[in-house]
Amino acid sequence: MDASQFSIADNFTTIKVSGMTCNHCVANIENSLKKLDNIELVKGDLESQTIQITGYDIDLVKVKQTVEDLGYGFETNI
Repeated sequence: MDASQFSIADNFTTIKVSGMTCNHCVANIENSLKKLDNIELVKGDLESQTIQITGYDIDLVKVKQTVEDLGYGFETNI
């Protein structure tokens, strides 16, 4: 991650997550990310292996750490 990706000031970002194999995986990530500061809405898509995050001043370092702590791969923000 480069310095420009540490925080997203916009209201919306989409990240690519690897390792989600079922709806429980999606729900697990959604519920964990919703607990982070400044995140208002999280919507996962199993088919595209993406997570859409709505909020303000989204800290992608914390998002990445949360996703990886759950055992999934944080590939990139798209």
